[in-house]
Amino acid sequence: WLDRLGAGRAPTGVTLAPAPRVAVAAERPAALFEINWQPLPSVGADVAPVAGRWLLIADEAGIELADTLADPLTVANQTVDMLALEPAVARLRAAHGAPLVGVVLLSGLAAETPRPEQVAQLMPLELLQALLALPAPPRLWLLSAGGQTPGPLAPTPHPLQALRAGLALVLAQEHPGLRATLLDLDPALPLTAQAAALAHHLLAPDAQAEPRQALRGGPWLAPR
Repeated sequence: WLDRLGAGRAPTGVTLAPAPRVAVAAERPAALFEINWQPLPSVGADVAPVAGRWLLIADEAGIELADTLADPLTVANQTVDMLALEPAVARLRAAHGAPLVGVVLLSGLAAETPRPEQVAQLMPLELLQALLALPAPPRLWLLSAGGQTPGPLAPTPHPLQALRAGLALVLAQEHPGLRATLLDLDPALPLTAQAAALAHHLLAPDAQAEPRQALRGGPWLAPR
């Protein structure tokens, strides 16, 4: 170091020692836990769904998927209503119409930057409050696209949408009556091309209870 006159001085009272060697990956102990995404059991097409009423909540980015999803639901003898977020919240608070069997949240699928309005789309607290105020709330399905990584090499083009996965996990613990479930769609395919598989999954028996699920290459996957 240099003193106030700029002359060099050797430090005193300092002990030098080699830095500890960092173990290479092959020498590190194996992890105690490892998450693997496993295919969920498929449900046969011969299982007839019970008729019910669904509410699809979409913004501008999700309206095309909502329109495409409504078709197979209607063919399966389901009644489908499509609303934006604010009218949907108002309807739930007014308890207007027949009871719902499911609410599908398709808003926020274009969220990429953590701006307050996009975070509010991914985690709509007013919608949750309206659902929890119902005596028998419908099942809540939270959609994302490319927010999960179901495999070591799987791309995650929209990591901000992982907020929705965290919301599903919290709701599963604190409000199990909502049966909140995240469905992460395949980012490598057009969203509308996955509408038929999505509708079939929504109408499947309630055995698919994992709070996080992802559609990749055909089967639905869940972390185990």
